[in-house]
Amino acid sequence: MCAAAVRSAHAAVPEPVSETIDALRSASGCSAWRRLQTVAITGSHQGDNLNGPYELLIDARDGRYVMRWHSGDLTSGEGYDGAAPWERDFSATRHVMDAPSAVAIAKTQAWVRARGWCDEGSAQYTTEGTEQLANGTTLEAVVARPAGGDPVKLSIDQTTHLLESSSVRYDENHLVQYYSDWRSVAGTMVPYVTSIVDPEDNDMEVRKIEGFVAQESFTPDASAYAPPPTAFGITMPPGSTTVTVPYVMEGYKPIVDVTIDGKGPFPFVVDAGGHFIVTAATAQRAGLRGRGSISSTNQNTVAHVGFAHVRSIGIGGAVLRGEVAEINPYSFAKLERGPRPPKAGWLGLEFFERFAVTLDPRRHRMTLRPLDAARPTPSGTKVPFVFDADSPLASCSVAGKTGLCMLDTGNAAPVIVASRWAMRVGVASILQRGLFVGSGTYVARVPVGVGPFVRACEVTMYEPDPDAELYTVEAAILSEAFIDGFVSTFDYARRGVWLEPLQRSRTPYNRSGVIAAKQSGGEFVIRHVIAKSPAAAAGLQAGDVITSIDGVSSERFSGADFTRLNASHKGSIAFSILRGSSTQRVVVPTRDLIACA
Repeated sequence: MCAAAVRSAHAAVPEPVSETIDALRSASGCSAWRRLQTVAITGSHQGDNLNGPYELLIDARDGRYVMRWHSGDLTSGEGYDGAAPWERDFSATRHVMDAPSAVAIAKTQAWVRARGWCDEGSAQYTTEGTEQLANGTTLEAVVARPAGGDPVKLSIDQTTHLLESSSVRYDENHLVQYYSDWRSVAGTMVPYVTSIVDPEDNDMEVRKIEGFVAQESFTPDASAYAPPPTAFGITMPPGSTTVTVPYVMEGYKPIVDVTIDGKGPFPFVVDAGGHFIVTAATAQRAGLRGRGSISSTNQNTVAHVGFAHVRSIGIGGAVLRGEVAEINPYSFAKLERGPRPPKAGWLGLEFFERFAVTLDPRRHRMTLRPLDAARPTPSGTKVPFVFDADSPLASCSVAGKTGLCMLDTGNAAPVIVASRWAMRVGVASILQRGLFVGSGTYVARVPVGVGPFVRACEVTMYEPDPDAELYTVEAAILSEAFIDGFVSTFDYARRGVWLEPLQRSRTPYNRSGVIAAKQSGGEFVIRHVIAKSPAAAAGLQAGDVITSIDGVSSERFSGADFTRLNASHKGSIAFSILRGSSTQRVVVPTRDLIACA
C-alpha cells in the first residue's frame, strides 16, 4: 500500500484555494501542456498478480483516451470516447457504461487526464485543509467540481506543488490514483509512476512509463478512442438461429446445464448481475489452469480470483468459444444445493453481451439468440436500461419513489433497497416498519415497479446502516424473485429488457419465523427467530440445530429448499431440534408475517 494511504488531520489554516491551484499550474508546466494535442505512452503494468506492457493514448485537450494492456495471451482495454466510458475485458466483450453517473465520473477523470486545472473556469474548487502523511509530507486537499462531472479530491504536495493523488467516488468504491517519480518532458511535468488503489477491494495496480511521446500537431481520428467490437465466437446448431434449454429455479436462481471444454454438464446460474465465473472445484474437474489474482467484492466480502482460458462453453446446441473465466473459491454456503451437485459457476456479463436471453418462468425454458445475427424484436414491453458498471440499470420505483434499479437474475434475495437512496428520498421509515429479521435487516411489503409495471405488495429487504452496502447509484436490486413475475428478454445490444407480466400471486416470504443457515454437515443452524412469530411462540431459539424437517433428514434439504418450505402454505412445519445434548420435536404453525404497507 502507498505511504500516502496513511494520513492524519492537520490543524493549520489552509492557504486560499486559488494560490494552491496557481502553484499547481506553475509546477506542473501548464503552459507547455496546453501546447500539446496528443500524448502517447508505453510502459509496464502490474495488477491482478499479472505483469505486462501497456499502451496509452490521451487527447491532451479533452481527456479522451484508450488504454490496452497485455499479460501473455490475456488482453484487456478501456477508454473514453467523449460520450461514455467503455471496457473490454479478457473475454473480448465490449462494455459501454452509459448511465448518467458513469458519464459524470468519466468527465471528471477526463478533466484530470487533460489537466483541467490548467484552464481558468473549468471547475469550481473548495478546500478540505491540509493532511499530514506518515512520511512527513504535507498535502493541501482541494475538491474540484468540473463542469458536468463529479467531485474529485486533489491532494497537492505543499513542497513540490505537484499532484500527489486524485480520488473519485464510484458506485461501490473509491478509486485513488497516486502519482510519483515526476519528470520534466517537453516542458511539462509527467508522473512516471501511477499507483491505482481501490481501498474497498484492497486492490492496487501500478503503471510505469517507459516511453512518452508528446505531439503538438498530431490529432488521431475520433475512432481511435471508440470501443472495439465484441468478439462473438458463437456456433449454433446447423440451420438454427435459436437454442432453447430447460432451467430449474432454486432459491430464485435460474440454473442451467453447461459443458466446459466438453466436460460436464455442470449446473450454472444465469446471472445478469455478475461475470462468467467457475468455481475452484469446477476448474479442477474441467482441467482449467488459472493465473493471476483479482480482488472481487461481493456483499462486503473480498475474494481473490484468478483467470483461465476456456476453449468452449456448451449450452444446449449453442457453443461459445474463446472465453476467459474467473476462478473463484466460493464458500460452501454460496454453492450448496443439498443432495444435488453444488453450483459450478455463473453465466454473467460476457454471456449476456453475446446472446439475447429469454427467461420464461411458465415453462422454465431459456432461449438464446446471438446478438451478432439478425433477430426479431422481442415480444412484450421494452424497458430501456443503462450501465454504470457491469449490471443493467432500469427505471424503477419503490414505495412510490423513483430511481434506477439493478436487474440481477442471479440474486436469490427479495428486492434489496439501497439504504443511501432510501434515506435520500424519504422511504426509509416505511421500510423500517417491517419485520426485523436479524443482522440489521428489515423486511416489508411495498409497491415495487420497473418501467410501467408495478407489483403492489412486493417483498423488500432494507438495512438502515448506510455502510451495510456500498451502492450510491442504485435505488434497489431487483432480483430474480421479482423478475420471475415476467417473461423477460434481455438484449444488451438493444439496451433493454422486454417484459411480459404473468398472472402471479404475490412473492412468498417466511411464514414460520425461522431463519437458518445450512451447514456442511447437513444440518441447519437457526441464526434468528423473528419476534412474535409462530417459531418464537413455539420456543425456538438462535443457535438451535435443525436435524430433520417433517421427518426428513435435513441433509436432504438445501438452503433454497428450506427457504421455500418456510414460505409455503402447508399449515405447519415439524422440526427436530438439537439443543445441547437433547433432541425435541417442535411443530411450528405457519401464517403470513408481513402485510402490505
